[in-house]
Amino acid sequence: MGVAPAWNEGIELGIKFFNSKYFFIPNNDILLKKTTIDKLIDDLQRKNVLLSTAFNVNTGYNFAYDLENEKIPEIEELTEAPDFSCFMIKKETIDKIGMFDEKFWPAYFEDNDYHFRIKIAGFKAIKNNQNLYWHYGSMTIKKNDETRRLSNQNYLNNKAYFIKKWGGCPGNEVFKTPFGE
Repeated sequence: MGVAPAWNEGIELGIKFFNSKYFFIPNNDILLKKTTIDKLIDDLQRKNVLLSTAFNVNTGYNFAYDLENEKIPEIEELTEAPDFSCFMIKKETIDKIGMFDEKFWPAYFEDNDYHFRIKIAGFKAIKNNQNLYWHYGSMTIKKNDETRRLSNQNYLNNKAYFIKKWGGCPGNEVFKTPFGE
């Protein structure tokens, strides 16, 4: 199905059947601290925040089973550098930004596109260093040859589409409207 279509379908079903106000979208290869979901919701209550992400503590030297013992930093730091491996949006985000662009298929750049759309609309997508999770990293691609092949094959196509849509690579966008129109 692809990443963006799967995220969109989950959101649409949540709205249709449950009148959902929040949409938690984690990768399938993560572990959460007990407080992660509640903290994501709290962060979405901040002014102008439409997307909140947790902070990946997999730094290559610690272990997933240590996640609950991982010390939470004393000083909160919010950065405009969302991590789409573990994120939450609210219904208001869909109302203001729309759905994820399904032309990014099967994966890559759909997250950059959404983040940029949030920024140009004048809102924030934050990552909170006090909200911890563990990401094993690319397990779906590592364990499925066909998915890896399709993702690798379409990576450059998705990058070219992003550049065409926004006039530059992520972080160097030129257009303020899609395709400079």
